[in-house]
Amino acid sequence: MYKIYITVISILFIMALQAQPANFNVANAPAIGKISGKVVDAKTNEPLAYSSLYIESLMDSTLNYATLIDDAGNFELTQIKIGAYKLVISFLGYKDYVIEKLLIIPPDKIDQKLGTLKVEEDSKVLEEVKIVAEKSVMQLQADKKVFNVDKSALSAGGTATDALKQIPTVDVDYQGNVSLRGSSNMQIFINGKPSGITGANKQAVLDAIPANAIESIEILNNPNAKFDAEGEAGIINIVLKKNYQSGLNGNVTVGYGTKYKTNFGVLLNFKKNKINFTVAYNFRFNETYWSGYNLRKNIYNDTSAYYLNTNDNGRQKHGYNNTANINVDYDISDNNSISFGVLFGSNIRKNNSTTYYNFLDNSGELYNYFERYENGKENDWNTDANIYYTKKFKTKNQNLVVSSNYSYANQSDKPQYQQQSFFTDKSINPLIPRIIENNIQKGLTHIFQFQTDYTHPFEKSKTQLEVGAKTTYRNITNDFYADSLNRITNIYEKNQGLINNFNFVENINAAYGVFSGAYKKFSYKTGLRMEQSNIYGKQQVGDLNFERHYVDFFPSVFLAQEFKKNHKLQLQYRRSINRPNTEALNPFGSQSDPYNIRIGNPAIQPVYTNALELSYVKNFKNIFLTTTVYYRQSKNPYTRYRNVDSNGVSILYFGNLDIGRNIGTEIILRAQITKWWSVMANPNLFYNALIGTIPNGEVDQNANNFTWNIRVMNSFKVWKNADIQLMWFYRGKVKFLQGELQPFTFVNLGFKKDFLKDNKASIAINISDIFHIQNFRVTSSGSNFDGSVKRMWESTIANIVFTYKFGKDVKPSTTKKKEDNASGVDGGGF
Repeated sequence: MYKIYITVISILFIMALQAQPANFNVANAPAIGKISGKVVDAKTNEPLAYSSLYIESLMDSTLNYATLIDDAGNFELTQIKIGAYKLVISFLGYKDYVIEKLLIIPPDKIDQKLGTLKVEEDSKVLEEVKIVAEKSVMQLQADKKVFNVDKSALSAGGTATDALKQIPTVDVDYQGNVSLRGSSNMQIFINGKPSGITGANKQAVLDAIPANAIESIEILNNPNAKFDAEGEAGIINIVLKKNYQSGLNGNVTVGYGTKYKTNFGVLLNFKKNKINFTVAYNFRFNETYWSGYNLRKNIYNDTSAYYLNTNDNGRQKHGYNNTANINVDYDISDNNSISFGVLFGSNIRKNNSTTYYNFLDNSGELYNYFERYENGKENDWNTDANIYYTKKFKTKNQNLVVSSNYSYANQSDKPQYQQQSFFTDKSINPLIPRIIENNIQKGLTHIFQFQTDYTHPFEKSKTQLEVGAKTTYRNITNDFYADSLNRITNIYEKNQGLINNFNFVENINAAYGVFSGAYKKFSYKTGLRMEQSNIYGKQQVGDLNFERHYVDFFPSVFLAQEFKKNHKLQLQYRRSINRPNTEALNPFGSQSDPYNIRIGNPAIQPVYTNALELSYVKNFKNIFLTTTVYYRQSKNPYTRYRNVDSNGVSILYFGNLDIGRNIGTEIILRAQITKWWSVMANPNLFYNALIGTIPNGEVDQNANNFTWNIRVMNSFKVWKNADIQLMWFYRGKVKFLQGELQPFTFVNLGFKKDFLKDNKASIAINISDIFHIQNFRVTSSGSNFDGSVKRMWESTIANIVFTYKFGKDVKPSTTKKKEDNASGVDGGGF
């Protein structure tokens, strides 16, 4: 009887509201209502993360509520006043999802559980304005940024290195070295897991992965305690393409670029019932060239100072990159599944170069001159294999994942050097015979990883606990052999002073716990990771051995608060470690250039970093803005420093300083300017400081530098299913310990057109560095030298790439779709 009474009163109340004039005020109505649900793409069922939802009163236009959809697609509005409302979900590139009348009335309409709301793409918008810079490029999730590059015209025909150049917060220099927010200390993942092949030679592996094989790139600036503590700047995760459509599907890509660059790729995917099988193969052939100079003044005193100027040029005559990727996913049952993946990679290069050495006295007169020729061949072979078992329990989101990974890398570099001396008039000096030397540099890497992760949700408190353990064993061997031709016997003899073997073993055992939850519009995720490090090193020459054992704890905190009208604040904290790699530790180092060598330091200490960042997120109607202020402070930062000895040989050392600081502001702005023009801009302003004493007798210097960079991506809709992309990047002057890196800029242009039925075919044309203005310039100085270096390379490259998609999707089977993200950072497999 009571319920009937309440229902009648509520109906009369709503009818009264509807009968009132427009200025009727319902502000005194009790705020006891609640609305919840999930928002997904109607076609793919993927969450529409960070789309906006608002409700407005049908009686009082000033009474409204708004929220952002979270990264899982969920939303919840509470403390809503009793009344009648209109609900609108808005996301750029999609039709507005509208519920014209939504009643919040007792007794049974107080808690409105709307379930899953499927939002459809706006076909008119998609035809008139392809939102390349919006939906298809960036998605901001709770702890990461996702950049979808599979439709990018700018990197078509290029490599993973080219794809990374488009990503906000990422900087790639001329040698392919990658940095995040001014720091090169980060991890690179492939398909959500640390890859051994990227640990062996990041540049070679990134150059071997075709951009056409990449689905997306994820950036985690402050990953939580679930992830390895290694890397102060965070994680870059490269997600390779993988298809979950039923039936047989695939695509074929063929491309050609300037200077005989060719690429070919094929991807096949078959899914039926409980099994999903994917195989992909990509081939890339590349030729390129480079040139530059290194001018150095060696300072001893006013009378003995002299100049050593070198000029060099070279070319990669043949570069063959092959990658093959095989994945199998099998659903043993609705709650048990297993995944297996293997990634093979090979990189074969033939290079030749010439370096001209000019020795000038203090007055600038040439007194010695010789030329050094290099002819070499490099072979890199890499393999990653993994297996994942996933057990899901009856409770939603409760699961157990057990995984194992093995990585293998075999690198071989066999350069031959010939050195010819000349008189000052550049004629051959017969008194000094030509020198012929052979070097063989081999690197062998084995990495074993075993990990288990368990997730347990607590439904009543809306919290979740994640716990896990991991062990990593890494064995790296560097072997160097050298010989030279004896002109008298005409026999190659070993150069015992150069031959060496260095073995590095690292075993890291870890355990973690992460607790997360939410209260109303406040969410949190806090965790603690423990890592036990066991490190061993052995050098053959001098029988030099070292070992270290230490235990560290790494906390992480993530806090987020949503406000009305699509505002959100996020606060993150993380402690991390950066352990020195073999290049920094190996005391033998690189000896390929007799006047520029590199020596590692076995006594170098790991770096500990505390990172804090505060982010503000605002979603307007056609503008998305995120602003982040970040701060990092490092203890024992290790750096490179240079010293010139009495023979004029420049030696690059590694050593620890006292403190390193990095503070900056990063902005990502996405805007739909017109129906045919969208923009994504990413300025980054930061200040770096290094404080400490440079070892080895070099002068003491502190490096303090304010610099900035900006990346602007423009997308233009020129006609139906056709886009033009224009990207500009600029990096200001960067000061380091002994010098300055000069400003750097380039402009890239791309065009892509989809055609045939269902857009099964596409053609992409792009030109990198269209104004041919890319170059690398650095000035440096120390207690006994001043130097200037400039490098130029084949930066202006044109590519044309054709892609054809085939296969017909059939109705999905009754097999339950996987809920975990198998190719994202939290997922498994390739």
